Amino acid sequence: MRILDNIFDPFWVTTLARKLYYEPWKPLNVANSTTYPDGDIGSHRLMGTFWFQREEDSNDLITYGNNIELSHDLVRAFYAIQKRAQRNLKLTQIYGNLQFAGMDGTNHIDAPEHKQEISYVLMLSDGIHLENDGGEFINETTQEVVEFKNGRVIEINAEDLHRGRAFNTQYIPRFSVRFTGYEYRTNS
Repeated sequence: MRILDNIFDPFWVTTLARKLYYEPWKPLNVANSTTYPDGDIGSHRLMGTFWFQREEDSNDLITYGNNIELSHDLVRAFYAIQKRAQRNLKLTQIYGNLQFAGMDGTNHIDAPEHKQEISYVLMLSDGIHLENDGGEFINETTQEVVEFKNGRVIEINAEDLHRGRAFNTQYIPRFSVRFTGYEYRTNS
């Protein structure tokens, strides 16, 4: 696990958080789902949305979320993250979570069916949250707890068991944007 701070300008981070207010958040994000076909039963349910989904084993089949402009902004952000992380990854997903007080996530993994994927979690708030008010990222696999910092990016193996905590103060949103990809080698 790595912590990557100061990848993005503070104004961009706050502006992105404000844009996320207007996204179509739905209570369909079920972790550790156990039922078929929709995975409605699992360990927790958060408000979620997506901006990018590459069909498995495809270079060309990509589904974008409702807001194509924001989807493109987030794809560009992924390139900035991987440049800082010094990786060459093929992007497979960009998903988001929205949490309020009392909506702590439970332990889960991001890509149970795909080994060797890397996830980056971008922590966001609108800047109104109080310092030391929760929002930590907890990696059970590595036994590490990372304090919330607006704009902080956390790199994990996608199969690491982890969870995110909401802020403790009511009505203050905590956003997470998750980018997932795998090592990509070109034939050159």
